[in-house]
Amino acid sequence: MVLGLLLLLDGLKNETQFFDLIGLGTNATMLVPAVISLGIPAVLALGPLQVRPSEQNISFPREGLAVVLIVIYMLYVLFLLTQVSRVADLRSEHGPPSMKLRAASGPMAVTTIGIIFMSELLVGAVEPVAEQWGLFDLFIGAMLVPLVGYIAEHIVAVQTAY
Repeated sequence: MVLGLLLLLDGLKNETQFFDLIGLGTNATMLVPAVISLGIPAVLALGPLQVRPSEQNISFPREGLAVVLIVIYMLYVLFLLTQVSRVADLRSEHGPPSMKLRAASGPMAVTTIGIIFMSELLVGAVEPVAEQWGLFDLFIGAMLVPLVGYIAEHIVAVQTAY
C-alpha cells in the first residue's frame, strides 16, 4: 500500500522513475528464500489430514528456516557494507562517516532489541482490540501491525517521494 503511494506520488511529480538495477536484483533474490520459507509450511498444512504433520513436527523446519533467513539478511547487510563503489559514492555525497562500524554496532543492537520489545507490546495491545472488532489474524499481521508499527517511516518515505 505504501509502495504504491510512493510510486504514484513520485510518478506524478517527476514523471520518469529510475531504479537501481543492482539493488532491485539483490532484493528480488532475497525475496525468493522468504517466499519459499513461507510457502513450505503453508503447503504442508494444506495436505490431507492423514498425512498432515503436527504442529510439533512443523515447528522445527519453520524455526530452522527463520534462522536461515536471519543469516541471509546478515550476510546481505555485510555485503552492502563492503561494497566499495557504493561506500565511495556515499562518502563523496555525505562526507566521511562520523562513527566507526564497531562504535555504531552497539547502539544499533540496543535499538534493535528495543524495537523487538516495542513490537511485542504493540501486538499485545492489538490482540484484544482485534478480538473485539472481529478482525482476522491475516489482516492484523499483514496490514495493521506493519502499517502502525512503521508509520513514521511510511510518512517520511511518502514525503521524500513527493
